[in-house]
Amino acid sequence: MFRKLLDEMPTADEVSDSFRNVEFLSTGLPAVDHGVLGLGGLPFGYGIELFGLESSGKTLFAIHMAAMLHARDPEAFVLWCDVEGSHVPAWMSLNGMNLSRTKIAHGLGSAEHYEGCIRAAISGGYRMIVLDSASSMVPEEVMSATTSNLKMNQQNEQAAFMTNMLHRLESGWPEAGLPSFASTRCMFIIINHSKRMNIEDSYRADSKGAGAIKHFCRVRLNIESMSLLRDDKGDRLFKTAASEGVVRIQCIKNQLGLPLCESTYHVNLRTGQMWDDPECIIELGKRQGTLTVTGSWYNHGKMRWQGKDALMETIRKLPELGQRICRGKQ
Repeated sequence: MFRKLLDEMPTADEVSDSFRNVEFLSTGLPAVDHGVLGLGGLPFGYGIELFGLESSGKTLFAIHMAAMLHARDPEAFVLWCDVEGSHVPAWMSLNGMNLSRTKIAHGLGSAEHYEGCIRAAISGGYRMIVLDSASSMVPEEVMSATTSNLKMNQQNEQAAFMTNMLHRLESGWPEAGLPSFASTRCMFIIINHSKRMNIEDSYRADSKGAGAIKHFCRVRLNIESMSLLRDDKGDRLFKTAASEGVVRIQCIKNQLGLPLCESTYHVNLRTGQMWDDPECIIELGKRQGTLTVTGSWYNHGKMRWQGKDALMETIRKLPELGQRICRGKQ
């Protein structure tokens, strides 16, 4: 039996070809696509974990990615598993999501029911699945428990269920005709909360729940909201505008590129619109050699701007310009 199984295993060349054919979805933030991820976006066919503290912008980033998918492919379906009950359709529509192509799984009860919806979406050709959030998944055994011991060990039961669910998604279910997650072109975004050993050291922040999430997700992003920014000298603090927030995003794990890269982006708190931090684009362009700075003049190829504001205004009107500066191609 194992001899036949060994003969059916793919060769290293076949696996390498599958990695070269990976499809990526741009985040719309050039510094994140090329400076943090180094891939040009988030990959399809893999698990992606977004974790951070409360109100750090995890759900908004997932909504933004679903909107980017609908902007590129208006016919693509998205499954939003709202376990927490925090979805607002008007906010999703304001940020560009196509509600007619979005299925909301809410109020299903136990975690087993959400797993069934996720399996059906994977086999049904959905392009994106968002689980909001993994720490809110409660197994049926815990919900129907009558003893206090099981209620007290709820966290361990949740971790065990998430571990088993992710292993089942990876291996598939051939007896029922369900494919494995790796054989699909679906992006699975898992939103998770984080715990921190030292609040001053963000690299020590880690997500809660099962350790299997860390192995299942090929890309793990730590999202952290920042209310205060330091100037270039580092000796003065100033606040951002009242309607504007700054978010720091760190790539903790990246099996398709380099991990431990970070950047910041700005968020309009009224509309949810996101745009890159000018300093990140300028710094990345200088490292790539696509942007030169002479005094107050910024040069890219035959294009020239006087002042940072003029450069960023052009990048907002021409998003492809920011992509060219950050990815190192003129």
